[in-house]
Amino acid sequence: MKRVHFTSILLLLLLSCAATYAQERGDGSAQNGTKANDKGITTGRSGKRILGAVNEYNNGDVFRSKPFVPGTSDFGVKAGVNFQELATSPFAPKLTAGIVGGLYFRRYWRVTGVKIEALASSAHYVSKEPAAYYASSAKDTVSKSEFKAIYLSVPVLGELRLYHEIYIEIGPQYSHLMASSDKNGAFSHIYGKSDIFFKSEFSGVIGIEAGLPYGLKIDARYCKGLTDVNNSIYPQAYLQWTINTIQATVSYNLY
Repeated sequence: MKRVHFTSILLLLLLSCAATYAQERGDGSAQNGTKANDKGITTGRSGKRILGAVNEYNNGDVFRSKPFVPGTSDFGVKAGVNFQELATSPFAPKLTAGIVGGLYFRRYWRVTGVKIEALASSAHYVSKEPAAYYASSAKDTVSKSEFKAIYLSVPVLGELRLYHEIYIEIGPQYSHLMASSDKNGAFSHIYGKSDIFFKSEFSGVIGIEAGLPYGLKIDARYCKGLTDVNNSIYPQAYLQWTINTIQATVSYNLY
């Protein structure tokens, strides 16, 4: 009998709580989502506070938890200027202007993101000494070597949001030398070949990206060469050649 009485009382309490909760939900809807009293909700007959803590949590009064936001994807095109240098002898430590452009794919969440790009860029290198400097041949002791190069680069960048649509980006970049040419022929005339650069190169990238209206973004970054691109043809083969790059681009979201 005691178990029956206890079960009956429990059922009555549950029904009372359910009715009160439904009534409170209705009142909240009628009042355009007014929050529950911070002291809790009392049931009509029992006079005990039952659902206050639950409703406070649901309304965010205890923990201001934000709803889950799924990742968002961007795909688009970008173009800009590419300032590059080989800051090691025999080349002049000077940033020379080129162009850069390509495609990007970006996946981002609330404060983080990942971006992968495929970029083509041009570079221009000029030696600070004549092509025959320290060479056994004296065919040319006046002209400086002048090279043109085209790279295909694939940066893989992690992103961290600093403020609204402003992200800092950092990560590695792989570059492949697609083509190079001895523009004035000085180096080829002396050494018989112009393939003085290794084809592959790795860099570390750090930059900042800011969102603009109409699907536009601006991006500025610095790429520090980490690998030696000296192909050991030039007489000063013991020197390590690393490529430093500054890029400024504008991106447009295609979707």
